[in-house]
Amino acid sequence: MHREKKIGIIYIVIGICIPLLALPFVSGYSKDKGFMHNFYNVGIKVNIEGWSAPANQPPPIPGKQNRRTITYREFVPRLIPLRWFLAATAIFFYMGIIRIERSRRSNTLNKGTTDPLR
Repeated sequence: MHREKKIGIIYIVIGICIPLLALPFVSGYSKDKGFMHNFYNVGIKVNIEGWSAPANQPPPIPGKQNRRTITYREFVPRLIPLRWFLAATAIFFYMGIIRIERSRRSNTLNKGTTDPLR
């Protein structure tokens, strides 16, 4: 087996393992909802302890309504979507198939150039 083909098979196996390793941590699935709702809302929840929204916020002052301070807390994601893992899977599958195809092409080219003419 050629080195390129082995690397292609390893890429495909990694592509299969990525979503399988993420599945135990996934939450948000609802069997009553449709496919697209689950596709967009299923993911791994990121829980940061001590970072909860204040229960009693004072009403905004009319003069300061337009000014909004940006905090670090707003940039931390609350959910890592499962579709990101599926995108990584598709990329690894593609890379694996390309490697296997490249190994086949190099194999046929080598046979054609090394065989004696008849």
